[in-house]
Amino acid sequence: MREKLKEYMKRIDHSLFGEPEEYNKSVLGSVCDTTSEWKDVLSVYLNVNEGKILSMGAKCGPCDPAAYVVLYGLMKVLPGMNFEEVHPCNSSLKNAFSKESQLPLEGEVLEHYQRIVKIIADLLTDGRNEKPVCECKISLE
Repeated sequence: MREKLKEYMKRIDHSLFGEPEEYNKSVLGSVCDTTSEWKDVLSVYLNVNEGKILSMGAKCGPCDPAAYVVLYGLMKVLPGMNFEEVHPCNSSLKNAFSKESQLPLEGEVLEHYQRIVKIIADLLTDGRNEKPVCECKISLE
């Protein structure tokens, strides 16, 4: 898996990271939040209108490769999606991410994917996301 992560990292357009000029929803979160320190700290910036994601920007740091890759893959696939499609259990979102990244959703990629999608889903629903990540049954297709 590490080799696949490295290969995808080479294809990342780093200019897409950063705070965009226009956005109307944002969140600061930690994928690996502990009581002693934050790790995989990310900022997500969404431009949304009428229940749809128009564009997404993000910052990630310090982040391990899995968090960086997942965040970038989501920046590529989330624009154009409706709010209700953004959920860790949504198979069409999982498939779109896997197709974009060419990575299987397993191990640390799956763990980071679920947590980052949950952070974004909570932002879109103002924290009223009905299904916690732990209730999702992820099939590795």
